Amino acid sequence: MRKDTTCLFLLAGLLSVQGAAQNKKDNTQFRRNYIIDEVVVTGTRNETDVRHLPMTISVVGRQQIEKRYEPSLLPLLTEQVPGLFTTSRGIMGYGVSTGAAGDMSLRGVGGSPTAGLLVLIDGHPQYMGLMGHPIADAYQSMMTERVEVLRGPASVLYGSNAMGEVVNIVTRKQQEEGVNTNMQVGYGSYNTLQTEFANRVKKGRFSSIVTGSYNRTDGHRPDMEFEQYGGYAKLGYDINSFWKLWGDVNANYSWLYMENPVLAAPGHKLYAGADYSSGCWSVSTGLQYVKGLYTSVTKGREQQEDFVLWNLRELSCMPFCQSFCERREPACATL
Repeated sequence: MRKDTTCLFLLAGLLSVQGAAQNKKDNTQFRRNYIIDEVVVTGTRNETDVRHLPMTISVVGRQQIEKRYEPSLLPLLTEQVPGLFTTSRGIMGYGVSTGAAGDMSLRGVGGSPTAGLLVLIDGHPQYMGLMGHPIADAYQSMMTERVEVLRGPASVLYGSNAMGEVVNIVTRKQQEEGVNTNMQVGYGSYNTLQTEFANRVKKGRFSSIVTGSYNRTDGHRPDMEFEQYGGYAKLGYDINSFWKLWGDVNANYSWLYMENPVLAAPGHKLYAGADYSSGCWSVSTGLQYVKGLYTSVTKGREQQEDFVLWNLRELSCMPFCQSFCERREPACATL
């Protein structure tokens, strides 16, 4: 009887130890890191592996943007995207239209006016309403998570402005709970100042990002001043795991001054100088539904760019440009 009782106790102990070991094994969580392929949202109706797309797409990520310490995205894109060219004014600034530089072209499409190249911010078109120019000075690095450049025509999805390429700027979003603030300040030759700041917030279902920039320079030669203000704000709210609501505001103001002969858009005449300022703002709202592979987005957009001012003085063969005029026909004011 004692032998049987001892066997029962030993069997119960073994079962208890085995059960405890099994329970400990079940409660152990193993963390695994998976490296996934790059996913893009430009050029298709849904997120797709970049290897499965029929067109050529270049992606510039956040790490590449941070290494440059540039307030504008365009210098980086011209280095990283094959076939993309932009023209600037000198030290800083782009402007809009022929007399202000800011021309963008890819594979020979674009140029002046830059109407065959479409720039998007989170899928929203960003351009001046009259001629369809991209607003080159508004594309700042602090607000950007990554840039997707579709090299080639994409008018089927994006309309007539996408004859040459599509540049989609994907904005940053705070992933972890809390507040994150960044600021960059740079000062250099020719009284050049570059400043940027960004503030990202995530509290529960609410998220936001606010960025701003101020850049100025006296230029590398007299009478080549430039000044630019820019700002971007985006608010988002996750209603539940399927529905997301968001809205954003983008504003930009640029001013440049030139006291030298320059070709300008009104009549393509030759002018002795240009005092040019431009500003634009846009407001976008959207409601997104995501379930599995299905995504539905409803968007609305309002844009205003009616405070554009040109103050150009027509060339009259003033002393400083006398030699410039003599090399051309007498009617040198109309080319």
